[in-house]
Amino acid sequence: MIMRHVMKIIIHMIQISVKNQGYSSRSFNEMLCQYALDTDADTVILPIWDICGFKEEARINTPGTVSNKNWTWKLKDFKTFPDKLMSTKEWIKKSNR
Repeated sequence: MIMRHVMKIIIHMIQISVKNQGYSSRSFNEMLCQYALDTDADTVILPIWDICGFKEEARINTPGTVSNKNWTWKLKDFKTFPDKLMSTKEWIKKSNR
């Protein structure tokens, strides 16, 4: 319960930071991906669930639990995936990577 509250606070802080840098016209996952690409990091890894904007339904693992759902998520919707993947091309170009 406390961890969920902490995560909400962190997400809120990231949203404020990202919006203050001009990323307010997109969904949160797109802002976060673009923000990561705009950093000075040598390597940026964009998880597929962030590219596609999946939320709880794409959870890979729930830390501290033993469940038959952990480590079983798979991308199932290949209809919208190519369009989402093409948006990364725009993000990469915009960030000069």
